[in-house]
Parts: sequence; structure tokens; C-alpha cells
Amino acid sequence: MRVFRNAYSLDGDEALTAAVEAILERLVSIPGPRSLCEVQVDEEDYQWLCKWACQLSPGQLRRWLEGSNARRVALQSCGLSLSYTEAAGCLLLLLASESARRTAGEGVVWAAVRGRFSESTRSVLFVQGQPRGLFKTAIEAAARKLDLRHVFGIEGTQNYYLSVYLQFGFTQKGMERLAHWLAGQPSTQANMYLLGDYGRQMVSKSFVKLWDALRNYRKNNITETRTRQILSSSPWVLPDWTDELLKQARRHQELGTADRGQADDSEQAPPQFLENPRLQWNWPEAPVFSSAVINLADFDLTAERYKVRVGEKALTTLVAADDGAYSSYPEEIGLLTERPTLVASIIDDNGDTQASQLVELWDQDEDVELFDLQSGRRFDAYSKRRQTNRAYGLLASPDLAVEPSDLQFHEIGSESNTKRLYLLPSSNEHVVRVTLCGEEIWNSSLDGGAPSKPPEPDWSKKVKTRVLPSDRIRLDRYEGSCVRISGIESDAELLYVRFGGRPLDFKLGEDGDYLTEDFDITRVVAAGNLLALPQIKFRVGLRRGSEQASVERTNILNVSGVLRASDGGWQVVKREDKLTVQDAKQIPYKVFLPGAGEDADSLALLEGPIFLKRLWRRPSPLGQLGGYGASLELRPPYNFTNFKMVVSAEVYDSGIFERAPAGDNAKIRFYLRHPLEPGRGHAIVLWKIGEPPVMLNALEIVEHQGCEWDIPIPGVSLEDRFAALAYEGARIGSWWPTNPSWSDASSSNAKETTALLKWMHAPIVSPSWLPSVIALAQQYPAQLLTSWLLDEGLPSSLIDTETEEQWKSSVRQVFAGWMPDSETAWEIITALGHAAADDPVSEALLTLLYEDPLLMGRIAKVWIVSPNLPFPGGASEKKGLIDRMRFLVAGLSPGLGSLQTREDEMLNQVSKLMNVDENFVKRGIVRPVLTSSDYSELAPVHRYNVETALSTAPFREYLGLRILSSLF
Repeated sequence: MRVFRNAYSLDGDEALTAAVEAILERLVSIPGPRSLCEVQVDEEDYQWLCKWACQLSPGQLRRWLEGSNARRVALQSCGLSLSYTEAAGCLLLLLASESARRTAGEGVVWAAVRGRFSESTRSVLFVQGQPRGLFKTAIEAAARKLDLRHVFGIEGTQNYYLSVYLQFGFTQKGMERLAHWLAGQPSTQANMYLLGDYGRQMVSKSFVKLWDALRNYRKNNITETRTRQILSSSPWVLPDWTDELLKQARRHQELGTADRGQADDSEQAPPQFLENPRLQWNWPEAPVFSSAVINLADFDLTAERYKVRVGEKALTTLVAADDGAYSSYPEEIGLLTERPTLVASIIDDNGDTQASQLVELWDQDEDVELFDLQSGRRFDAYSKRRQTNRAYGLLASPDLAVEPSDLQFHEIGSESNTKRLYLLPSSNEHVVRVTLCGEEIWNSSLDGGAPSKPPEPDWSKKVKTRVLPSDRIRLDRYEGSCVRISGIESDAELLYVRFGGRPLDFKLGEDGDYLTEDFDITRVVAAGNLLALPQIKFRVGLRRGSEQASVERTNILNVSGVLRASDGGWQVVKREDKLTVQDAKQIPYKVFLPGAGEDADSLALLEGPIFLKRLWRRPSPLGQLGGYGASLELRPPYNFTNFKMVVSAEVYDSGIFERAPAGDNAKIRFYLRHPLEPGRGHAIVLWKIGEPPVMLNALEIVEHQGCEWDIPIPGVSLEDRFAALAYEGARIGSWWPTNPSWSDASSSNAKETTALLKWMHAPIVSPSWLPSVIALAQQYPAQLLTSWLLDEGLPSSLIDTETEEQWKSSVRQVFAGWMPDSETAWEIITALGHAAADDPVSEALLTLLYEDPLLMGRIAKVWIVSPNLPFPGGASEKKGLIDRMRFLVAGLSPGLGSLQTREDEMLNQVSKLMNVDENFVKRGIVRPVLTSSDYSELAPVHRYNVETALSTAPFREYLGLRILSSLF
């Protein structure tokens, strides 16, 4: 036993502190950021860790992770003070990483670690296979305090799963992919971070040394003896891995060996779970496209089964093996050919989307494309010559002429997406030509396929195209465009105008210019680059006498707006449309800014005040939103005074519900996002404010067909009722009244009412709800805060899902600027502090501080200045309690260490995390709050700044500490 020998015979708090102290002693000599594998626990250490987890009681674990006990200092060692939450998080993170690297399939974490705990303890840490908030908070706190490699706060990443993998690199089962990784095929995100491919922030010199050794061994540039020496000393390699690593490094030599790339700070492409589609065509059968599932290791899948879907159609089923790896049934996936693009999603049995991908079968805007029918791969017909003795498929727009005219073809697509797929036989007896009004635009005999173009004649050089409207186009108000063609000489004739792979009708105007029919520029805009104004190209055919010319003209468009991908192409997002959490997570979006995107680097996506991610360059889903009714905007996260683009005025979360349930005198009908078979764990929940919820067993009563569930409940009106679908007590879909009535809420049921609002994911901060929710909160503040912050009041048969930052922000918005009277303040303190009978005031105020330090400060002020509130010792005792709280928030033992030094350290951590200057945090955010007597009097820019900053947990602690310091 290398690390935990001093903790071997201990248990409880002593075992925790001794084990973590041993880890700290090893970590302190390693420059940060670092990884837990560098502690180099041996097999005996790992077995002790598993035994520790197995014997861990739920009560002990909750004491470390919940309430004021969790915030107490557990140990001070190597210049660090760790709370019980941070210490427990350290061991939990180490257990997760060491279990995953030994037993998990690549990309799997939680399935490998859940079994290490007893069933009762497991329920504290996990819900529906995923880690609970207590677990996530603990490992994040440990990673930050110990300066471990992590991706918390980095947009577009699976934060917890990937942060665990950054502790060890790759799994034992992942070694099977080593040869492909060394050959340059896509590696895991963890490997790429450690190698510096995503920037130098988390690069590991020891991991780079390991990788270079394996790469050189594959190329026979290093001896086996030297390679073994490097492997045996590497913390990223377990002792019994060496032989297998050497074997795998030299497999598949035909793939070659890639040089390790230099660090690249550019935006990474989102991982794909479907390979590029392949065309399969056996004439005279209809052509089909197929694909296969790949890269599942890049997705943290935990359920036993998933479906890969396009719309309502299930393409394949993913089934988990005992080791957490997934297999696809069927392996070969057939894709629909009605549209050129598809949006595919990985969805679990309860309708939750795990990943999505935009799949392009063909480029609708290209006149000619080629498919190699042997491999099925698509390539640019103008950049590659056909090989001999191989059959090809030629995809061409239907208005183009293809010679010989007797070539067999099949139409694919539908309506405006129609294309003709011609079969080019393997023999090259005939040259295949594609012509437009007699002009050859492609032939099969030339390298690159494109015939040389004659120089443009002088008589056509004055021809111009102009897109109308020509000024700035806002896509959310866009109704269509046309093209004005001018400069055509009087003795010349306009033959055709083409755009995006199709012809445009046109007519001659009275002024001698031509105007085309209206068309949609959305497709060409979607193909543009965010940081450049979109360009649109037109091909114009002209004739004068016996001479014919084909000219190209390019127009620059000044557009702004948001597009979303769909099976029918790119659609405009209108700001007044409500956006669902499910669509945001599933569907790729693309943003265009006015001008040339000069402000791109300063913009971020925010849901209400919650910073989600920086402006993205590649089409990608918006990510995981909260859906509590806040707006979704693109704007600067801090010092916002000018530009903003509203993506959606309101975001809501209906879960698996596609739209509102409908009812009549005989039944209620649920409309689901995809077909779902009622199971043993499914329950129907109907609830009216002021009444207990009604829960019905779905398996016994539901009649279903496809996406529709019929529930036979005669005489029930949905006008004033909430409706939900639950699985094993967890809400998976819900809907709510448009204008709920709060008149039946009372003091006796307020806690249950507000708990159910949270469970239902009700849009409490939407413009239509917020005023009435604020009134409810101010009428029953203690009950509401108890249910929303302590998760009390929910019926025992229901299980609340994890609390996101968006929910915490919604609660802060409901109480923004509210000042309680002394009686209400004491009622809140009593309600929130009831679990700590010896010190309810500290418990209550700390609970508030970690969620809403502004509300904590207002309640604390009322408590301090009110002599009639019960508290022994008067003002001096109150000051002593506040001082003890300051040490607790700072992570110091009372009287030990400098609060000012710790405050400066917290400020430095916050500024790095928020990527802003320390002075901006101190003077631009905190100072206006501390010097303002009334939050509502703050200038809008200061309110925006503090509300955005409050979504960062370390900032809440720093601000809370500053507020406590200002109370006396």
C-alpha cells in the first residue's frame, strides 16, 4: 500500500482526513494543473478505496456533503484548508477515476463507480444513473481547491464525465483503439486536452512523453526496452498494462503513424455518433443511404438502452453491455432520402436527448456531385477524376441535360429538393457530359471534371446582379428575396438565372432590368462563415446573336439572425417564438451577426443572466438550458449596454411532451415527442393548486398509439390543472395552465405547492408568470425558500431532479430586491435553520449565502438591527456569530489564518474562472452592490453584471464573504 497506509485501520472522519492528507502530500510537489493519477495509488490503495466506499453510510456521507457540517474545515495540510465537502469530493473523484480506468468502456464513468457503494448510499449520490447535485458539487469543489485538471466552466463539454477522464487519460478497454489514435484518427477529448490539442491550459508533459514514446515505438524509432522504461514510470499507465500497450501500439501498421499536432486554440468540432453516409445503389432498385454508429466513447451514456432517431423514425437501438460499452442493433443504419439533410439524435426511453448531429446526404446547392458506388463515399465532382473500372453515381440538378440521354437514373429528394441520380457504369466507353442550355459544365473525361471556361465576352461585362432587399436583412423578419439583373445590352437575351442548384424564373421590367421570382436566401446564408459577410453566387446565361455566354456574379449580403437545422434545411428562428429545452439540446443552430461580426469575440449566449457559452463558429446545439421561462439572448456577459440579439423571448421545458395535452368528457390525450410504451414505472400526475396531486399507474390505464397516449378520465378539465408524466417518481414531461390561479394556495399547502412547481419545471420567470410568482413568494417566503432551497414539501412518491444554475437564478430573480420585515426574516431563519438546533441562524444564513448572497445580506441586516428577535447575548454575540461564519465561508478554522489573505485568494480564483480582471470583480461588480442601500437603485449595467456573476458558485462565496464583512 503506497498511499493510504496511515488510513488503513481508520474509519469515519479520521479515515477521510488521513486519506486526503496522504493525497495532498503527494500532489503538493506536482505543478498545477495536475491529475489524480499522478498520486500513483497502487492496487492495494485502490482496494482500500473500494472498501471505504462500500462501508460508507448514507448518514456519514450526507454529513460531509450537506448543511453547515459540510462547510466546516476537515483538515489543514500542505498549506491548504479543505472543508468536509472538498475532502469527500477528493476521495469520490479518485474512486470514480480509478474505477473507470480499470473497468469501464471508453467514455463511461458512472456505470463503473455506482456499484462501489451500498444500495442505500448509492441513492444519496445517484438518481436514474446520473450523479446527484451533492456528488457533482463535491467533486467540482475538490477539483478547484486541489488545482486538478477539469473543464468546469468550459462551454460545450460534458463537464463531469470529461473532468473525471482528465484524472487518468484513457481506460484499459480503450487501449483497443490505440493504433487508430496513433495513426491520426480522432482520439478522445481527454487525450486531446492532455496533449495540448485544445490549448496549453491542461497539457500534461508526462502524458505527452508517454504518447511520443508509443508513437515512436510504432515507427520503430525507439527500442522496446526504452519504451518499457517510460511506460513503467508513467502515472498514466497501470503496472499490468505495459505488454498490451506495446502490442496495441504496433497493430494496423497499414494505417500509418501521424505526427502529433501542435496546440490549437480553435473551436473544436462537436463529436459525431454517425459516420458520413454512404450511397448504396443496385440498379434497378432504388438508391439508399446508410451509416453506422461511431465514437460513442465521446458521450457519457448511462442508460441500458437508447434509440437513434430522425424525427419519429427509429434508426437503430443502442444496448449496453455489462462493461458499459454499447452495441448497435442493427449495425447498418438506413437513412431516408426525401431530404438532403437530416437531424439525428440519441434519445433514451424517456425522451431525453443525449446528443444530436446534422447529417448531410448531398449538397443541395451543388449542380453536380459524384458518389463512388464501391465505397459509397461522396466527393466533389470538380476536384477528382473518375477511376477506371469503377461504377459511379452522378447526382445532378433536374434542369440540367445529361448525355448520353439513355443513362439510367433515379430521382431522389422531394419537391424543391429533387435531384437526379445517374448510373455511370464501370466501363468508360462514353464520355458523360452535363450541359446547361447547351453549355458544358462538367464531363467525365477531364481531371477535376470542369471544362475550361472561355473568357467572358466584352458585351456581358456590364451585367450586374443585385439582391433585393439590398439593405441589412433581419432573418426573423425576412419574407423572401429576388434578384435584379441590369446592364444587359438591348440586342442581348437573358437565357437563365440560377442560384443554389436550381433555376429562377424571371421577367423583364419596364426599366429594362430583369427581376427574378422570390427565393429564399437561407440556405446560402447557412453555408457562410460567421466572421465574414455571406456571399451569394448567381450564374447568368446570355445570348447575343450566335454567341452565348455564362457569367457568374457574387453579391455580399448583410444579414443577421439565427438559423436552426431541420430535415427540410435551415429554418429562421423568430425571437417571439418560444423555445423548448429539448430542441435547444437536440438541434444544431447557427448565428449571423450584422456587419462582419466585429463584436463576435465579446458575445455569449445567456439564458436570463446565466452565461452558457461563447459565440460559436460551427453549427451546434445550444446546449443544456434550464427552461424556467427566461429569455435566451446573445450579448456581452458583462458591461452590457448596447448590442443584443434575442434568440427566444422565452425558454420552457416540457420534457417528453410535444405540445399541450388535450381533454374532453371522456379522456385526456398526451402528445409525446416520440413513441413510448407505457412501463411499470410510468405514472400520470394531475394536479390542481390547493389540492394534492393525483397519481395514476400508466401501465394499467393508458391506451397508446405511436406518440399519443389516451388516459380515460371522464369529466376532468385541464384548464386549471398541471399534467405530468413521471418515471419511477422522476418527472420526464409536464405541461401547465397558461394563467394558473394562486387563490387556492395557503399557508398549509404553500410548501407542497411550490415544491410541485419546481418538480413540474414550471416557467416561473416567464413574463406571464413572474408577477404572480413574486406575489406568492412574498406571501409565503419561508415555505417557498424551504421547498426551493432544501427540497422539502414534495410528495414522497415523487423524486426531484437535480437543481441547475438556471433554477437558482430563477429563485434569485423572484426575490430580487425584496426586503422582509423582522418577523418574516425570523420566520425564514427558523425554517431554513431547523436542521441545526444548536445554531439555526448560521445554518439558515449560510444556506442562503451559497445560493443568494444578496438575499442573505438583506435578511442578516434585518436580524442584526432588530433587538426584538430572540437571540442570547445581544449585538456582541451576533457579531461573534457573523465572524465565525466569515471563517467558515473562507475555509479557515476560527482564529487561524488571515481572512484578508483568503479573501484575496478567492478574488483571484473568481477572476480566473470568470475570465475577467480582479479590479473589475472588486470595483465593477462587488463595490456597487455593497455601496447601494437598495438593489433596485443599481444602474442596469451593474444589475446585469452581478446577476451574471452570481451564476458562478465561487463568486457567490466571495460576494457573501464581502457582505458578511460589511455587516459590522
